[in-house]
Amino acid sequence: MAGAVAVRGSARSSDPPPPDATRFSTLYVPPAERLATWEEHNHENLIGIRPATHAEEGLVATMTSVSLVNVHLTEISGNAHVIDRSPRNTRRLPEDAIFISFMLEGEAFFYHGGGTEMLHGGEAIMYDADKPFLFGFPRAMREVILEIPRATFLEATGMEGPAKPTVFVHRGVGPQAQRAGSLARLVQGAIREPSSGTAQEIELSALELLQLVTGGPGADHTAAYLLAAKDYIHRHLRDRNLSATTVARAVGVSDRHLNRVFASDGTTLARYILAQRLERAHAEVVAGPGERIADISARWTFASQAHFSRVFKDHFGCTPSQARAAG
Repeated sequence: MAGAVAVRGSARSSDPPPPDATRFSTLYVPPAERLATWEEHNHENLIGIRPATHAEEGLVATMTSVSLVNVHLTEISGNAHVIDRSPRNTRRLPEDAIFISFMLEGEAFFYHGGGTEMLHGGEAIMYDADKPFLFGFPRAMREVILEIPRATFLEATGMEGPAKPTVFVHRGVGPQAQRAGSLARLVQGAIREPSSGTAQEIELSALELLQLVTGGPGADHTAAYLLAAKDYIHRHLRDRNLSATTVARAVGVSDRHLNRVFASDGTTLARYILAQRLERAHAEVVAGPGERIADISARWTFASQAHFSRVFKDHFGCTPSQARAAG
């Protein structure tokens, strides 16, 4: 199909292959044909809808898709438009799946049989794709979508689907926002860097986080708490106040339980934070001689250059200066 480009991430020959990412844009389609082309591409790759726009240039939109084992990931950006999943579409083109749309930029309204939900950047909506809806974007937008077959959703959450479209926050403070944000970032990262893991690994991580977001009845959420905690740590590595308490509060567990979570991963939270900071600092040390090692040490919150050199050597087997010279 015109405008589509498939990109495969690299992997070692001994590893399972990463999922493929496929990108499609109407930018390269004549304006008069953009709506029909977008409708066709959605039908074949996501869901049966009827798009519309009042923009003079027509619908200018881009879709990047990654298929995992059962779950499908999609990122969409575009100008102002609406998509209509009409009763006729649901009958003619059934889609036995649950969608979670994470709004990254812009705003939207979601009209359904029970009313209208409003969304802004940093919010998400979970809905049954087999029930009619009208999804409108009054200005430029960007979203990522997690599509889960109903059987997979049931297995992960104990529910066949949401009783009604449900809006929740994925950008903000509080454990629920942190968990939903971790899921949104996992989806976006898997789309943009499909070589970051195998399809099985990415899907398992997404479903584990989905259990936390929906309050699914999984007997052991250890893996999901670990994912959410690591996501929070990676985004706050330069925060000198990063600690077991701040991470536990963000994820929504006790300090003691968080320590058990990291013990299940063969480490402690303190050692994990130190290792991550050292890895980031090492990359900057060997990048070139343009910055003083003392400044790198301070940026990554080490108490002194002497302390940094000592833990650096313990971790990498050489001092920062030796790493830079060899680098």
